[in-house]
Amino acid sequence: MKENKRQDYCIPLFSLLIAVLSICFSSFFGTNSTYAQGDTLALIWSPPKLDSTVSHYKIYCSVDSSDYNSIGTSPDTAFSFMGSLGHTYRVKVSAVNSFGIEGALSEASKDTFLSGVDDKEAKKIPKTFSLDQNFPNPFNSTTAIRYQLPVISGQLSVVNGQRSAVSHRLSAEGKPRSTNTMHVSLKIYNTLGELVNDLVDEEQVPDFYSVIWNGRDNSGREVCSGVYYYQLQFGYFIRTRKMIFLK
Repeated sequence: MKENKRQDYCIPLFSLLIAVLSICFSSFFGTNSTYAQGDTLALIWSPPKLDSTVSHYKIYCSVDSSDYNSIGTSPDTAFSFMGSLGHTYRVKVSAVNSFGIEGALSEASKDTFLSGVDDKEAKKIPKTFSLDQNFPNPFNSTTAIRYQLPVISGQLSVVNGQRSAVSHRLSAEGKPRSTNTMHVSLKIYNTLGELVNDLVDEEQVPDFYSVIWNGRDNSGREVCSGVYYYQLQFGYFIRTRKMIFLK
């Protein structure tokens, strides 16, 4: 009889533990960061303190102040999608734990209006080489690195390499604008000059790009807090910038 009583108590305690974990999800989100380019909107958010309990995230979107509808899931704290020009978007995120329990929605992101570009702007190819400051910076989970590649005549690409993060095209048409490809590398280094991550190592056409780094090295391990440098090389162009990772 005593053994049966112990088993009866195990069920409520287990349920209580799951409930507590679910409650923890309701208040971890910080301010969401959004940016738009053409018809693409990208979202970055902060992870929970107990990130080991998160299985994935669910993304909800409101268009022109309509009700929020689920538009997808993400295993990481970043998500991008294509919208319709001329509309305003607002996004919320929730976390789902390993038991399949979904926490409360985060606060809404700022209103983002997809203005797009006109036909003349869409046909333009970058005339200059540039590497923007990462955003957000400092960051504690993921950060976006944006850059643009110009046309360089007489330069040929080399063999493709493998990348450890997916680069997201931000062109208005969503298609390559030129067949003039060249090898591009975007690498992350620590303050000792040691290679941390080969973020991009492939052929790319002249265009506008954005890459998300999740604060992990080439082996998938999360890096330590501190200062890091990201270096972009495209042909004879080389540019380096500093960023700060905070846990």
